[in-house]
Amino acid sequence: MSLLHKFRLAVLSVGLLAAPMAAHAQTVQLAFTGKIVATSHHPLMGTLNVGDTFTGGLSYNLLTSNTDLRPGFGFYNGTVSGFSLDFGVGKGGLFSQSGAQAYNNVQIGNDRSDYGFQQFDGFYAYGNMQVPGYSYVEGGLSLASMLNPLGSAALPANGIDWTKFLGTAGGPHGDPTLSMGAFMEFHAVFGAGCGFDEGFVDDCAANVYGELTSLRSVSVVPEPATFALVGAGLLLLAIPRVRRVMQ
Repeated sequence: MSLLHKFRLAVLSVGLLAAPMAAHAQTVQLAFTGKIVATSHHPLMGTLNVGDTFTGGLSYNLLTSNTDLRPGFGFYNGTVSGFSLDFGVGKGGLFSQSGAQAYNNVQIGNDRSDYGFQQFDGFYAYGNMQVPGYSYVEGGLSLASMLNPLGSAALPANGIDWTKFLGTAGGPHGDPTLSMGAFMEFHAVFGAGCGFDEGFVDDCAANVYGELTSLRSVSVVPEPATFALVGAGLLLLAIPRVRRVMQ
């Protein structure tokens, strides 16, 4: 076997070996739908009303480090990308993550007992968006369930049952401290003095809240370097065949 052929096989082998390692270098993508449960009826949101539907999605990187040292808790700063909320034409439209990410993270609480009632799992994701004329725009997901869907404080990979967060499956609603379930929040404010108050007392803030009706992971994307290594190996092996055909 020639030295060049050995080199080609080595490149291909590295790429193939790197493929399983992609499980440690992946981006998880979530997709969700929901219905509006409260809105400030701000002009930014057009004719959006309670009961209207929305869609959205976000991604997070499994390689992000946990900076929360408490057992059972996770704080993954900078992990969220591609956060989007689509309220529909004439109802606010599409908002997507962009610009400086002052508040971009996933927070996790596994088997939380700090609220004084039955243990629950919490998953909270946030990302900043940009709207001309607004000083701060944010989208967020708040998921809580007593059915222990997470199992740990690590960022969840594919395989967990996200439906355990939906509706009354996650536990009783109406708790004065915390409601179980899956919720969306959207805030767009002009500046100082504008708030996120669900009472909607501010004319200068667009506040929207929704309850999720579906939530699922749509894919896990390996890092591009893995595909590059495999592709390079296959290309090097194919070069001699192409030369023979051309001759």
